[in-house]
Amino acid sequence: MLDKVIRMVRFKRLSYRTAFLTIIISFFTCCYILFQFINSNDSIKRFDDYYLTPADVVDNKIEIRIKPDLKRKNDIVKDATFFTICRNSDLDGIKNSIESLEKNFNKNFNYPWIFANDEPFTNEFKDKISQIVSGDVTFTVIPKEYWDVPKFIDQTFLKDQLEQFEMENVMYGGNLSYRKMCRFNSGFFYKLKALSKYNWYWRVEPNVKYTCELPEDPFKIMVDENKLYAFVLAMTEDKRTVRKLWATSRNYFENLNSWNNTIEDGEIYQSISNTSLGFIEQNTDRNELVRGEFNYCHYWSNFEIGNLNFFRGSEYDGYFQEIDKTGNFFYERWGDAPVHTIAISYLLAPDKIKYFDNSGYFHENIGNCPRDKNDYKDLHCKCSKHREFSWHRHSCVPRWFKGLKMDLPQEIHW
Repeated sequence: MLDKVIRMVRFKRLSYRTAFLTIIISFFTCCYILFQFINSNDSIKRFDDYYLTPADVVDNKIEIRIKPDLKRKNDIVKDATFFTICRNSDLDGIKNSIESLEKNFNKNFNYPWIFANDEPFTNEFKDKISQIVSGDVTFTVIPKEYWDVPKFIDQTFLKDQLEQFEMENVMYGGNLSYRKMCRFNSGFFYKLKALSKYNWYWRVEPNVKYTCELPEDPFKIMVDENKLYAFVLAMTEDKRTVRKLWATSRNYFENLNSWNNTIEDGEIYQSISNTSLGFIEQNTDRNELVRGEFNYCHYWSNFEIGNLNFFRGSEYDGYFQEIDKTGNFFYERWGDAPVHTIAISYLLAPDKIKYFDNSGYFHENIGNCPRDKNDYKDLHCKCSKHREFSWHRHSCVPRWFKGLKMDLPQEIHW
């Protein structure tokens, strides 16, 4: 009997201790959850402030070099410029690009150039570039607010993601600087003070070639034809780098007040008014437009001519802010090409987009070379027709024409 009493007392003491420990653990768990909630809201607040205080951005490291006695044509587009992001180490590569474009086009038009870098350009870089451009030239340093990894990014998770992407052999998978550049090209380049007086830009990267003469002014063509965006090459994106981009983008655009589509996901359709979604929703197997089905096609943005006011507009800039909040420019490897493409597909009708054929433009070994022998001769081209990519089976240019119901070039039978 005494043994039973002792066991009951011990059991009750154990139960009290267990209950006490449970209360203590629950208390600290609640405190931790409350702390995380407060911290999370604070992070969101800091993130929103990041966009709501552009006046705090220091963007005054700008040097302009004027060409003396420069005589420009009267009919050029006055608010247009070439725009290049590069580093001091890219000097040889960008010199090659400039010399190619000046020789085949700009020597006759003298459009200005703007060069941007996340660190100051060296005197050697500025001197050598100034010697070979035919127009005025501006050198600017990208503000750290536009370039650096923002504070809301989880550095530990980012490190893990970089390592994972590198293990998967994704191009630039472990490259943090590349991610910074893509994010800048997606949502900050059009905010640079050096670009503020311009409405048109022509993007030029290091190590590109213009292998044909360009007798007509693409800027003027854009203005005269009332276009807002132009491209030369198009291809598919690596699916591993944009796993969540399509869903995130749809969530933004399809909740805008201007969105009035009633076609259900999975339905085959002919077109959606005031959009060019047919380019990126064309089924790759049946050549049908299927609502909500992303084919990963994108305009290759190393060549693009665009209207800066389109990007400065509230719908595009709001889009960038919304997708940037996910952190997936860093955690995944979202590129500016698919970001631009998806926005253009939602916000621009087909008649606002220009395809520049017979440009002779090449990025490394991929490019656009005239197929017609008379065009090739008249434009004094020096490209290899065997490396022409526009109408290659892996190119998305044919899908652009078919998906948007555009007339094919005369010599193309696809």
